[in-house]
Amino acid sequence: MRRDRNIHKMSSAFKCLALFVFIIILFPLDQCKQNSTSEFIIEYFRYRAPSTVVGFTCDQYENDVQLIKKFSDVKLQSLIWKLENRMELSSLAKALHRRLGVFIDLRCQFSENVRMAFNEATDHKMFDELYYWLILGSDLNESLSLINDNSFGVSTDFVLAIFEENQYILYEIYNPCKLRGGTLKTTRLGFWNESSGLNIVFELNKVRRWNLEGMAIRISGLVKNRPSNVPVLEYLQDPNYKHLDRLTRLGYAMWMHLADMFNFTLEFNETTVWNEGDENGPVMTSLINGEIDASGTADALRIERLDLVKAVYPALPFRTCFIFRSTSSDRISVRDIFLPLSSTVWYLTIAISVLSINALAFLSILSNRDIYENYLSSIIIHVGAFCQQGTEFSSNNLSGRIAILHILLFNLMLFNYYLASAVSNRLSEPITLINDSLHELRKTDFQYASEPMLDFDRHIKNNEWETRSFYINRWMKIPESQRFMPPEKGMSLVLQGGFAYHTHPEISYPYVERHFDDRKICELQEVHLVKPLQLSLFVHANSSLTEMFRAGFTKLSEVGIRFRQVHLWTARKPICRTDVLTADSITIKEVAPAIIFLLFSMLVSGTLLSIEFLYSTYCKGSIRFGFLIKSVNNTSEKLREAEGNAYYPDENPPK
Repeated sequence: MRRDRNIHKMSSAFKCLALFVFIIILFPLDQCKQNSTSEFIIEYFRYRAPSTVVGFTCDQYENDVQLIKKFSDVKLQSLIWKLENRMELSSLAKALHRRLGVFIDLRCQFSENVRMAFNEATDHKMFDELYYWLILGSDLNESLSLINDNSFGVSTDFVLAIFEENQYILYEIYNPCKLRGGTLKTTRLGFWNESSGLNIVFELNKVRRWNLEGMAIRISGLVKNRPSNVPVLEYLQDPNYKHLDRLTRLGYAMWMHLADMFNFTLEFNETTVWNEGDENGPVMTSLINGEIDASGTADALRIERLDLVKAVYPALPFRTCFIFRSTSSDRISVRDIFLPLSSTVWYLTIAISVLSINALAFLSILSNRDIYENYLSSIIIHVGAFCQQGTEFSSNNLSGRIAILHILLFNLMLFNYYLASAVSNRLSEPITLINDSLHELRKTDFQYASEPMLDFDRHIKNNEWETRSFYINRWMKIPESQRFMPPEKGMSLVLQGGFAYHTHPEISYPYVERHFDDRKICELQEVHLVKPLQLSLFVHANSSLTEMFRAGFTKLSEVGIRFRQVHLWTARKPICRTDVLTADSITIKEVAPAIIFLLFSMLVSGTLLSIEFLYSTYCKGSIRFGFLIKSVNNTSEKLREAEGNAYYPDENPPK
């Protein structure tokens, strides 16, 4: 019995000794393994170079502190945490503007905690290009089973490090788009061991992921003018309809080029109705709700959409404008008579004429001492020479004749220059232009209307002072029934003149080329309601393909495909051919100033003639009356003389 008891004691002692030896041996090995893991993590994130590193380990806090110190030694900010059931990953590792490194050691974590962490990262879209993920595991398949790849994309930077045979094997993990049937891709990236350090066999090149292998991408576009007998895809690629549904047509063309570049297929969904009061429209609403992957109709980026969708590329130039003919005014202006010569020329002509009149009058003193008559003759000579008429006045001295010759030559040259300038103005009559401003358009006497547009009310009612002034002073005074009309009717009124029609240039330009002649084309002007801007194509805010699409559209622009497509689906602006314009017949409006001046001159001449006639009549009447009085006086004197000399035989002469 005692022997058995001693044997039992010896057995217990051997067990304790064996356990002690095992602990003594295992602890340095585990400590060595922990040091190698720390070295691997430090070296990997030095290679990736994020701004901050957040890690989730299972070690003691002393080891975590040592790891933080090692990160500090390589100038990396770090935060070490524990995976817990109530842990909020997004609050600890949320990247907004700078790249963030995240590592999780799966070898000592509960599966529930790991799945919870990946699910939260998926919900907060933490697998985009701003995150560098490093996952440490012991078995590849087991580690892959814990990963939630619902929000993985081609820009995901996710590396799985499996510890095997005293080294870490690195695998690149990504999924192009699980929602559209993508599968999880695993590629060996490299390895790490203590002797050789980090060895990257294949550089992490995301461009290699841009082969989507025929994945279906769903887009939607607004199509309102498609004929019922033409399939929608054929309609969008038919140049005969390029002035209709242009926003969708160009967007679909760009997506087709992108599909060829990245090897994916397009599923196009046609939308035909935009309900009144719907600010976003059916396409944008479907995109926000996640029913489609991208918009096929270009739209504007607004503040209220920033958190809901992402613009991948400004694909389409867009503008709307009031188009009208800038015809000349029907008002008659005497100023038109003086237009052939500038005001400076007219002032110099007056000055030279005054000087010449005084010179000729002074030189005429030698032959005639009457100053008044000399000045009158000099003025008449100038007026006659200016009107290209002859004169009967002459000078007896040489200096006076030279002065008259100078006056004749000067007025002849002035008259010829005036005629030449008048003819030149008629052949190249400038068009009256107004500034590209609704405030200037408001000052005109045009009638106004618009093509029916979806966003017209939002544009015409914005808070810019020019638009507001036009809306209150012009648009509000138009009856409701006359504010909108189809393009054919509106452009026909523009052709007649005195009418400004608001439309898309792509719709108005083809009509102009068919119905406007060269002069009317040159008279066309535009005043923008929507200034030229770039409309964009959009994807959902949480799309995993955003960066790839942006890179693809940028490349399409660099190689000229975007320019070619815009040129193909944009109506050509009619060219003003000034070289083939001919002068129109002179209208009564253009002759009216000269006729008015002639009538005024005739009125002045008639008035002067009447005054002279009255004065002459008055003078002749005065002479006759004086002669009559003188005759009467002479007769009376003769009678008195006769009476004085008469003989009366009677004593009393007659009284």
